Amino acid sequence: MDLRVQKRTMEWLYYLFTQKNEEAARIPFTPSKRVLAQDFPESTRLERAVPEQEGVSSAYLQTFWNGLRQDPDMHVHTCMILRHGKVISEGSFAPYRGDLWHATYSVCKSLTGLAVGLLIDEGKLCLEDRIVKLLEDQAGPLAVLRQSQLTLRHLLTMTSGVVYNEAASITEEEWMKGFLESSVKGTPGEQFQYNSMNSYVLASIVCRVSGRNLSDYLTEKIFRPMGIHRVHWETSPEGIEKGGWGLYMTPEDMAKIGQLFLQKGQWEGRQLVSAEWIEESCRKQVDAGEYGYGYQIWMGREVGSFQMNGMLGQNVMVFPRTEMVIVTTAGNIELEARCSLTRDIEDFFGEGFEPEERVTDLAAYQALQSLQQHLERCWQPQAAIANRRFPWKRERRTGGCDWARGIRLLTGQSYRLKRGSATLLPVFIQATQNNFPPAITRISFYQEQQGFWILMEAGSETYRLRIGFDRGCEQRLRVRGEVYWISVQGEFCQNEDHILVLRLRICFLECANERHIKFYLQPDGLVSWWSETPGPEMALDAIDVVASGGLVGTIISRMDPGFFVYKLKKTFQPQVFWEIEKD
Repeated sequence: MDLRVQKRTMEWLYYLFTQKNEEAARIPFTPSKRVLAQDFPESTRLERAVPEQEGVSSAYLQTFWNGLRQDPDMHVHTCMILRHGKVISEGSFAPYRGDLWHATYSVCKSLTGLAVGLLIDEGKLCLEDRIVKLLEDQAGPLAVLRQSQLTLRHLLTMTSGVVYNEAASITEEEWMKGFLESSVKGTPGEQFQYNSMNSYVLASIVCRVSGRNLSDYLTEKIFRPMGIHRVHWETSPEGIEKGGWGLYMTPEDMAKIGQLFLQKGQWEGRQLVSAEWIEESCRKQVDAGEYGYGYQIWMGREVGSFQMNGMLGQNVMVFPRTEMVIVTTAGNIELEARCSLTRDIEDFFGEGFEPEERVTDLAAYQALQSLQQHLERCWQPQAAIANRRFPWKRERRTGGCDWARGIRLLTGQSYRLKRGSATLLPVFIQATQNNFPPAITRISFYQEQQGFWILMEAGSETYRLRIGFDRGCEQRLRVRGEVYWISVQGEFCQNEDHILVLRLRICFLECANERHIKFYLQPDGLVSWWSETPGPEMALDAIDVVASGGLVGTIISRMDPGFFVYKLKKTFQPQVFWEIEKD
């Protein structure tokens, strides 16, 4: 099984790099994300408070927020800060919104671990339970031979040593079979090795022992008692929640989970999970990098602090000494969960930070409120960042008269594909959702009901996107049965050769990803440049993680590094040519 996964991963990378989307899918596609946050009732809100009432300076918080928006390496979507269980500061960066759920990525591992703790509290599981015994009807001879010493504790602490890693999620349908038949590197319990498939097996065990799926079990035990309603967890091809990723929650509900851990499992007078389990989960169980790892939870830099981290900037950070919880969602360019964003938060609110009783500074509080409202209303000042992502000529924004001219020139025009290949869905989303749509082959523009629209045809589907110019236009996008809530914002620019350019920023508001497109208007057609964030830099890190060791790692290491990076950038930043469609 190990060799099969490596081989199929190499095939997947080949088809991805050659932009053969229909061949890239290694397993049949079944839509998993069919719903939006708006389809669910709103969750119960936490109490709000003026920062000084809880011992934190409004001016200090304003400095923190300014740091978030000015750092070009951090693309924060939302941030929420709690002290004593009350929200003292919250905000989002337009066009992102705090009332929508957001992909949490590996943050959800801590919830999978919490479900295991609930079953241990009920006496239905034990840390030393052997996996081959818990899953004995699925554990064949290979599992008994290779994994006989593997226990629940090893999965919780990421010390299983099983080599079946995240790459299998895009190459295999039978995840449990693949995990149980895989070899073990070293002795279980000896070495930390981060592997999301450990969390998937935990999710499967919770389903089996509880008799319900993971979402239903946590809804009964945790979510409903806490007033958490906007939750969606994607499932594997086997119908089991992914466990280590695939969970969507609102920032406020993420903050509630952090507060539950801070309160040692107690919520509004009820002990939802034992204090003993919370304490053990949040205590260093194994050496892991700089600070250590508990039961599906990272330790923080400050003694006693802990974190639920997801890649690209999803965080629930808990500081028991100061009774603070800080939540972020983001689309950072750094893959690793422990990144510059978490370090900045620790610098501001970790060691050395001393809250104290304060008199409310009305001017500072109003300035903080004004800043947060400005960030929620206004387009993020990322034009310079967007330009850096495109390795071609820079543009400058045009005046209103040229906006009208651009719309007039494009309205009623249709263009068919001449050369190149691109899809509306960012490559990162394609890979994580196993959703590889066909390339766009036709583009047209039209005006309707005082709106300006772009139509993109791809195979049997047509994407109709309304472009907002003063602010992003929010809308529903369906791609092969997967539903996304997006914001589309455009602006007309002019490059140094005075060519008119339509620049689109398409934000996938529930995810970490954005699609950026530039259309250069030519007399006989369009030239378009496509990019996305996070982009090729993040992809290099991701490939390094899933391809470390084995056949894939060996082949990649023998390739010309320059050629490999070139192919990667071409995949994430394609150039596509279009010709005017004649009547």
